[in-house]
Amino acid sequence: MNFPVFKAFSAGLAYIVAHFFTIIKILWLPTLLLIAVQLYLMPSMIDAEFQFGNMEQGGDPAAMFAVMGPMMRTTALLYLAMAILYPMMIAGLLRHVIRGEAPRLPFYLWFGADEFRIVAAFLLLIIMTIILYIAGFLLVMVVGVILSLVAGALGGILMGVGILALVGALIWFFCEGVHRLCSSGW
Repeated sequence: MNFPVFKAFSAGLAYIVAHFFTIIKILWLPTLLLIAVQLYLMPSMIDAEFQFGNMEQGGDPAAMFAVMGPMMRTTALLYLAMAILYPMMIAGLLRHVIRGEAPRLPFYLWFGADEFRIVAAFLLLIIMTIILYIAGFLLVMVVGVILSLVAGALGGILMGVGILALVGALIWFFCEGVHRLCSSGW
């Protein structure tokens, strides 16, 4: 089945132009909030990274973990903000594109069932990718060890090729999952 790429691209651009102000109404406030969170958190994160980078090699592990604490805390807060605001933007756009709903207010700031479904689907996709990675890595390792015992150095080479194939398959799985998630119309 051929997919008319240029026709789809043209239709997408035409949709953006026709509904430009509605798209801006949906995206401007969550985007502004995300930028504000990043601007608020980045100075402390950069300070922690500089402190971590200025430590000497093989230094005190307790001091390194003490420096990593603030860096991980700000990273977790940033990921929390992204986990709330990105699904909000995606669901707002999908509500408009799929259901034809437009925000009544001059902004869109809502976290409901649709946004929660997007978060849950993405978390499930991440969990499935991790499980496939662990299972695939164990399978490649077992086959590689058996081949190494039978064929020596050739087994090690084939194990490296198997790991590359596994990484390629996982990238394909994740990209296909994101594609299906975004095109499912929830």
